[in-house]
Amino acid sequence: MVTAMLFAGGIGARMKSSDLPKQFLEVGGKPIIVHTMEHFSRHPMVDGIVIACKEDWIEYLVELIERFSVKKIRSIVPGGETGFASIHNGVVATAAFSTEPEDIILICDGVRPMLSDRLITDCILETKKYKTAVPVTPSIDSLLYSPDGENCKKSYDRNTMYVTQAPQGYIM
Repeated sequence: MVTAMLFAGGIGARMKSSDLPKQFLEVGGKPIIVHTMEHFSRHPMVDGIVIACKEDWIEYLVELIERFSVKKIRSIVPGGETGFASIHNGVVATAAFSTEPEDIILICDGVRPMLSDRLITDCILETKKYKTAVPVTPSIDSLLYSPDGENCKKSYDRNTMYVTQAPQGYIM
């Protein structure tokens, strides 16, 4: 079984948006989280979706799922105070029905409206092969290490640096 676990428990504080959490901002006539859910809902290798959502937005999320006829939703759980806590809540909910040794969980933030089927497929296949898969893209930025934020202690060759992407796959 392959379960996509989306975490959408935040408010988008870095965006400094209004009262609307970023996962509910509309792009192309749909909230961003709907686009993200639809990628997993349509994917033939994904069996279910679990969402960790900001607790006071769960009712609205349920309305969106119904309005846009998103399939494969297995569970919606309250998010946590941090991204880590939201992921934890979603993993615990997934573990309640994902009991086979080779079951896969794909962990993805709820604001990935541009996912491709190929990326999801590759993540599943690589997880089956290696027991974990974290997609990456080459870094285009120069990276420096500074323990105090003032003095550079080390410069990294950007050709050896990568930025992690989502979803990330793991054997349950």
